Amino acid sequence: MLPIVAVIGPDPASSTVIDTATEWGSVEAATWIERAELYGPHDDPIEKLVSALRRRGMATGRLGLELGSGRLPHLSPSDLGRLRMLLPDAAFVDASDLLHSVRAIKSQAEINVLRRSANLIVHAFQAVCQSLRPGLTEVEMTRIASSAILEAGGTPDLNPTVLIFMAGSQRYRAPLLPATERPVGRDELISLDGGCSVQGYHSDFARGAVIGRGSPEVISQFDAVVQALTAAESAIRPGRPVGDAWSAAQVVLDDAGLGDAAVNPINIGHSIGLDHWERPTIARPGSEMGDVRARPGMVLCIEPQVAGAHGDDSWSRGLFLVEDQILVTDSGIEVLTAAFSPQLYVIGGT
Repeated sequence: MLPIVAVIGPDPASSTVIDTATEWGSVEAATWIERAELYGPHDDPIEKLVSALRRRGMATGRLGLELGSGRLPHLSPSDLGRLRMLLPDAAFVDASDLLHSVRAIKSQAEINVLRRSANLIVHAFQAVCQSLRPGLTEVEMTRIASSAILEAGGTPDLNPTVLIFMAGSQRYRAPLLPATERPVGRDELISLDGGCSVQGYHSDFARGAVIGRGSPEVISQFDAVVQALTAAESAIRPGRPVGDAWSAAQVVLDDAGLGDAAVNPINIGHSIGLDHWERPTIARPGSEMGDVRARPGMVLCIEPQVAGAHGDDSWSRGLFLVEDQILVTDSGIEVLTAAFSPQLYVIGGT
């Protein structure tokens, strides 16, 4: 991948994008930066970047880049090494935390797009559940959801739609594998998880369903996860640490005898926006992320999930997962995915 670099200095008016002539049209339509310095197939993008920094008096001092764990700076290790070599008087620092803190609070325009993305994935999962029948395959469920998103006004996006539908004892431990042609059977827990994107902004949502009757243990564990979700959402309040939500969910799971069966014991959710997983995560109190305070404008995904309880080491009974996307407001929260109840969706009962 050829590097695309935004150069943002003390004077925002002097900001520029180092980009290819081929890609600039698409980037220009999606950024507030009005100018670009373009390079061709035989040009050196790192030299172009160094030249832009020097002209702006930014070749010395501190230069912040996204260098933290899990970040995508779009500079290869060799490109970053050359940048350091060509700017020996500059100090390169990790600006990931600063950028995370800025991105954590969404503007009203971003909130509007995220609400639209959440509405689309809710509509898609409702369409899948209304179509469920024995013999329907994971691939067919994916096709139904994708069609529902497009029919509801969604448009293809460079960010892929992530749709995970699975059922059966052999599938619960492999939720990130592609959809299969395996048919859904009666009385199996069906997990629906994933999201779509609108103008690059993601949704993330999960529900569960069963055709016929689930076993009492399956029903009980799913109900506990739903109660954990409700408790976690009730604990999210502006000014309070997001770790309060982790604690509230954990109390419910402990009371249900599922406290040791959390799939991710460290956190029960994450922020969302241009990336599917953003900071802060909804982590346990006392951790770096758990002590972050909720603020109006944050869009969070709350997703308690358990598996493998009571000796079910192979997860044969199911992956018990529900997930909502919420907006932190001045007075509390708005559940952006509230149009689809988190309760287990049951088709028939005989």
